[in-house]
Amino acid sequence: MAEGKDPRLAGLEQSLINFLSQKKEVDEKVPGGIRRVRGLNLNFDLRDERRPCFTVQIGMFEAAFNALNGYKERGNCFGIERLIVDWFQRPSVKNEFKMILNMIYRSSN
Repeated sequence: MAEGKDPRLAGLEQSLINFLSQKKEVDEKVPGGIRRVRGLNLNFDLRDERRPCFTVQIGMFEAAFNALNGYKERGNCFGIERLIVDWFQRPSVKNEFKMILNMIYRSSN
């Protein structure tokens, strides 16, 4: 986890790392497998308030996903995008995203 990162975002990042670490497909698709996934970075991309995204960076690869529905918007993450969508669809993850987005948008108004 990056220093200075919002604790909620850091918690989501760790949740995604743990989720991906349990999947065998990661070792098949990601060069460096689980070691590479442990270096994953999760951030919000809030350039368009109507379509907020979160970005997942693994090594040199980066993909942006819609923070409202979890679907990939752009980029590439070694072909494990489906696993990231599966992680996002978990109720606890979706709720955490909603709370963070509400907090961000409330503080910016």
